[in-house]
Amino acid sequence: MKLLFSLTLIWTLACTAKALQCQICSDQPCSSTVLKTCASDTICITATVQATSAEGTGTQYYKACAQSSLCPSVGSTNFSVEVAGGGALASAECCKTDDCNSNTLAPPAAQTTNGIQCISCSSTGTCSPLSCKGPETNCFSATITSGSSTVPVLGCISPNTCAAAASLGSIPFMPKVGTITSGPSCCGSSLCNSPTTTTTAPPTTTILTTSTPTTTLATTSARPTTAAKTLSPYPGATNGTHTTQSSSSTTTQTATTPPKQQTTTSNAYRVHFGILNLLLGLFLFFL
Repeated sequence: MKLLFSLTLIWTLACTAKALQCQICSDQPCSSTVLKTCASDTICITATVQATSAEGTGTQYYKACAQSSLCPSVGSTNFSVEVAGGGALASAECCKTDDCNSNTLAPPAAQTTNGIQCISCSSTGTCSPLSCKGPETNCFSATITSGSSTVPVLGCISPNTCAAAASLGSIPFMPKVGTITSGPSCCGSSLCNSPTTTTTAPPTTTILTTSTPTTTLATTSARPTTAAKTLSPYPGATNGTHTTQSSSSTTTQTATTPPKQQTTTSNAYRVHFGILNLLLGLFLFFL
């Protein structure tokens, strides 16, 4: 019994020893912090975010326990995302010792365009190319819900921000944007996130015409033949030979058998017609 209690105590202490204590912002703009014991699968993060929106530009500070999707390793990194009318650029530092995120980082330096362009759509539904900056080497598309509104969001994003958003269910450092309900889908070439519209063409009917088999009558007339017939003597006649002509004709009727191709064509017509009926049914089902 004592051995079991000792092992349980050692396991509890070991698990507690793995959990870090990190600074957590108690307000915004993080003017005060509190020390919090984080989950064992998280590490500490401190970040300074340069945010832009329709209201202007501002700086936010972020201190928290970070999941591995946001901090896959220890060290400094940048996060960046930009959409029509807003964006966020963050300089961040991930660390793995108690109270290691107490320092406040300087705002990130302004980024220049990197040659990548992505489609971005405004709130009115107008879409146009957007020039990406700095680490934003990916284009993305996602569906985001904010309150009672669900809208598609497209723009530029850095690869690590895309990976974090997919795991967190929201865009890092932009919680006011909303919750991701679909996506994000990220790609690595210019304009690769262009929205596409699929148009279903109406089913077409092809009429196959088959020729009716014809019957050819071939008539061959035989030459008139001369038959020699010996008649027996009759009263008043002498023995002799009487020649009569009989014309006989042989009629040959040749009927052409319907070609096998007609049967094959007829079968193909039935299969084709069946497929058309199936496609038409699916088309009506999805309407």
